[in-house]
Amino acid sequence: MPYILDEGPPLFAGLNVLPKKSTFTEYSARVATGQLDDLMDLWHTQAAKKLPVSSGSLDLDFHTIPHHGTTMEKHFVSSRRQRGVLALVARDASQRALIYASAKASQNNAVITFVDIWKERTGKLPDELVFDRRFTTYPFMEQLNERGILLLTLHKRFARLLEEISQQPPEAWKKVYLSNIGCQYRTPNVLEARIRIKAYEGELRQLAVRGLGHIKPTILLTNNTQTGSAALIDRYARRMLVENAIEESINFFHMDALSAAVPLNIDVDLQLTLIGSALYRMLANRLPPPFAKNKARTLFRNFVDVPARIKITPGQIIVRMKRRTHYSLLREAGYVGSQGSIP
Repeated sequence: MPYILDEGPPLFAGLNVLPKKSTFTEYSARVATGQLDDLMDLWHTQAAKKLPVSSGSLDLDFHTIPHHGTTMEKHFVSSRRQRGVLALVARDASQRALIYASAKASQNNAVITFVDIWKERTGKLPDELVFDRRFTTYPFMEQLNERGILLLTLHKRFARLLEEISQQPPEAWKKVYLSNIGCQYRTPNVLEARIRIKAYEGELRQLAVRGLGHIKPTILLTNNTQTGSAALIDRYARRMLVENAIEESINFFHMDALSAAVPLNIDVDLQLTLIGSALYRMLANRLPPPFAKNKARTLFRNFVDVPARIKITPGQIIVRMKRRTHYSLLREAGYVGSQGSIP
């Protein structure tokens, strides 16, 4: 309630006043699927001007938004199955914000649906998709391979597979150097092989990695035959950042605080979370490098949740902030004295 009654947050969001939770719930109940799709198409068009997406390498993941209603299906989350709404989220490897989210995802063909929507919005297919082992199945991976999309995922560590790897001679393993891993695990040993899997046409490249701090080797699968093994291991390690983005969406944007038990209504909340995350990235990108990597919570505390006097006249809105340490950064970013039109 204090944030709803404050004039600052709605001004930051371009609104007269912040809606209450009950208002959001009423809005989401009246939103049709086509309206939400139109909104997000317009949003991506405008957001791409200030938050350009490379559409090259994308991280994909599922998140189960928990709900204890008996009408909800059970989905896998962390190490257990839990009732809730399954949401698909995507993150561009070059950005720190979620760029796509959907609470209408079906785990069976979600990756194909995402690729089709992404091509419709950007005009081209993603170059590479990186995801967890449970994200999709081999037949759908085959469809992605036919479209020329590079894949990088984990392989299940079957007992027979682990036994075959353990029987390989020491000279078959090659030491590589990783750049974005802790010093203790920067020089693992890698065993490469070409394998065939049932329900997948053609060969896959398998990388078994020892020396990453796990008892059993980490096994990666990819159809990328050109990139070096060290770069592929580094790339999969960066996939964990999509989980950091999910964690931020839960803790700061309250993505798990559902306003209803209907998937369509939840999708409205999810898209608002996506927009909020991107807006904070736009703010961060205008700040000097040390602050450009700050999470939304830190940006809110240092630059948004601050005292100020707001004067609203028929022709303009004047904001006068009290002096504070971080305000020199806003001056560097060009915010001080800036003017903009309000639609």
